[in-house]
Amino acid sequence: MGMNLEYIQYDITIAESTLLDAYPRDDKVFTDPESIHKEGWHRILEVYLRQQSVRLDVDRFRPLTRRFDVITEKSRQGVELLLLACVDQASQCCHAKQVHNKRTATRAAE
Repeated sequence: MGMNLEYIQYDITIAESTLLDAYPRDDKVFTDPESIHKEGWHRILEVYLRQQSVRLDVDRFRPLTRRFDVITEKSRQGVELLLLACVDQASQCCHAKQVHNKRTATRAAE
């Protein structure tokens, strides 16, 4: 039996990343994320997963809500959603949040 997952990716802009508060726009965190990756998983974890939060640009995000409406209907049938936010210039996954619908959580508890 498959997990019945559907993925939606939203690529954040540098302006949406709180890393901009800690690093200048021309820092390798934004311009050369591969160099951060070469430093190892501990560095990726520290910079992109622990230091970063997202200040969502609601106007940019709004078109995705139409997709959520479609998926919400599917969610009632047991679909789990994985939302990924990635720095668009880095094209590297920075933040992930798994959203479980109540039906799936209930099944897991049984």
